[in-house]
Amino acid sequence: MATIPPILQGFKHVYLIFDALDECPEREKLIDWLEEILAAKIEGLHMLATGRKEPDIVHRLGSLTSAVIDVESLLADDIRVYLTQTLQSDLRFKAKKWPEDVFGEIGTTLTERANGM
Repeated sequence: MATIPPILQGFKHVYLIFDALDECPEREKLIDWLEEILAAKIEGLHMLATGRKEPDIVHRLGSLTSAVIDVESLLADDIRVYLTQTLQSDLRFKAKKWPEDVFGEIGTTLTERANGM
């Protein structure tokens, strides 16, 4: 891994994207690697990493970030809108003729349990 920073320094701009850090089975090794790359302070390095706010990720990478965007709360609204529209427009649900409060409970429960997924 020590060879990566010198290789990256050979480029004018490098873009690294890591999606779902929280789902990585070898997250500790990946975070070690990210810390090594960031510690090298490579000019022209642009990095984007996504993941849930797991304690180890926040603890180890939090001070190294230049910006943090919390999309989990925004996703809850998107999920709620999608579920409401689906429950109101999907013929499979319309045919059920359930009371409105049942549809509301379905939407609320699914939104809460989605956990931003």
